[in-house]
Amino acid sequence: MSSRFNKRLGFYCLGMLFAAAAAAGCEDTSASDTCLDKLNNKKYANVAGDSSCSTYERGSAELGLAKFEFSSFISTDALTNFPSTLGLTVSGCKISGTDKLSSRSYFSEYHQHYLRSQYYTRWFYTENNRTQPLFDAEIALFAAAGEIIAQTYCEVDANLNGAISTTEIEDFTSIQVPSGSPSITSTDYIMVVDGDSVAWLIDTSGDDPTSWLCRQSPDFSSVWSRLSSASESTIETDNGTCAALVATASEISVVLSLASMPRLFPAGSTVSDIEGPFNLIDSSLQKGEDIIQDLSTIGLEEGSQIRAAIEQQMLVLDNGGTCSSAEDTINALDTLAVILENAEPAESYDDTSIDLENNNLFTQEQIASISSDSPVSCPEDVSSCSARLIYSDSDSGGDFTDLYMLANDDIAETLGLSDALLFDPDSGLLRETEAGDFDITLAELLCFQ
Repeated sequence: MSSRFNKRLGFYCLGMLFAAAAAAGCEDTSASDTCLDKLNNKKYANVAGDSSCSTYERGSAELGLAKFEFSSFISTDALTNFPSTLGLTVSGCKISGTDKLSSRSYFSEYHQHYLRSQYYTRWFYTENNRTQPLFDAEIALFAAAGEIIAQTYCEVDANLNGAISTTEIEDFTSIQVPSGSPSITSTDYIMVVDGDSVAWLIDTSGDDPTSWLCRQSPDFSSVWSRLSSASESTIETDNGTCAALVATASEISVVLSLASMPRLFPAGSTVSDIEGPFNLIDSSLQKGEDIIQDLSTIGLEEGSQIRAAIEQQMLVLDNGGTCSSAEDTINALDTLAVILENAEPAESYDDTSIDLENNNLFTQEQIASISSDSPVSCPEDVSSCSARLIYSDSDSGGDFTDLYMLANDDIAETLGLSDALLFDPDSGLLRETEAGDFDITLAELLCFQ
């Protein structure tokens, strides 16, 4: 398939279209035969630096400088060795800086050219409030796809042989295969909400319900020691008053403690230590949105041959996150996601947004998915109840907190770092893993092979 530039047929049309009918829609996008001649002679640097060339031509030249060839990219052989197809080298992957044209950071020489290509064909029009031409959208589309694939190989495939090993994945993500599952144990406490919507924490230790103690918990804290400042009048001890609350409660939750959990990251890790995968995953979300928008602008709907070719290449990364090589780690991430979706994210009890009434609250099914050894045991004569989770804040055990960020290091670091990787920083929602959605998640990165 020819990749020569032509005055009547654009680079995209000649290099990519599979159907003759589609090619009929391509029109003259060039204002300069000289620029086209230079492109056809692969004088990419000359075109990229020539302000008289169109944005389409300069964007195409930047793709050429990135060593991106359309015909090679859509070839089935590309799947066998993308680094070779895209001309990646170890030295080229180590170049970084800030691109003055696009005002964006780049992390390889290829990355810089993909950014500049997108500047000419996408961001230039956005910044100047102008409509992006169809043929510019075509170049922007491949620049975004090329950027995602090339940069992922640059950062993950240490020797650029096209075969991603488990060791390379672990080195890049800093994730270590977990051993075991979170340790969730029962406590002697239950929380009930009475008919007046007042929350009570009840200490059920002892076989005689008439000896149970209870205290009001205005902020729905499930940690008994945090209620020690409550007035004596909130403590009921006579004739089973506390036990009676259970029978009339509108809501009942047993309190479970998360005592420990296996680490996914080396001890002492911080967000800066996982900056590589964090940035890669975060940027892929934006690139995925750009690709979807470009496909729509060009009119390549689902089922079209060209879109199918692009999706096939992207599936190397956008793979659905299902693989035997990382099964244990992905299962652990699923468990962490369940905890994080329901946990109270505040880092301090002084945080005005803290909401213990609605957070740290789990269904029985959710608890079972976290730890099969810790089924929720509802109080006698209570048909159903939920669970509230508290976290050990001492490596030796004994002290607990409602806030996982104040828990012991194993819990705080594992949950805190997982939150940064699993959830969208803008919406706060869990990033769903689905093959072919142009959004690369951590699970898919772990299955990148």
